[in-house]
Amino acid sequence: RIVIPFFSDSNGFANPGTKYFFPENPQIDRNEIVGIEAHATIGAGLGDLSRPLPQQIGTTATDLRNILFTFVDEQSNEIFENVPALFLFGRFTFTGSPKQKINPFTGKIKTKSCYAYIPANSGITLKDIYITISFYLK
Repeated sequence: RIVIPFFSDSNGFANPGTKYFFPENPQIDRNEIVGIEAHATIGAGLGDLSRPLPQQIGTTATDLRNILFTFVDEQSNEIFENVPALFLFGRFTFTGSPKQKINPFTGKIKTKSCYAYIPANSGITLKDIYITISFYLK
């Protein structure tokens, strides 16, 4: 798993247009990925590191449509650009939690070059959010 702090250290807000890079993870970089899955607690309180990992993110399905990911392969090519976070979940239920599913992807990535961001024109404001992504390795 990778946990991405999705906010500025100066004010705690995710600034639209700013790229929030993944932390480097040699374990993931060395191995072939066979699935990618995002985790969030929909509709809960905002990020709180004292809570268990899957419960650190409080957001809405609308927010997840506006958080975009770009994945970069080991040759520094952008292999998936502007992927809405919502696509990394299975189908959402309206009870507040996503149905889990492994989304297909096979290949190697360079974690320190991958990033998440909110487009500059989205109009949403997020504070103290952590994005958690699981990579399933071969």
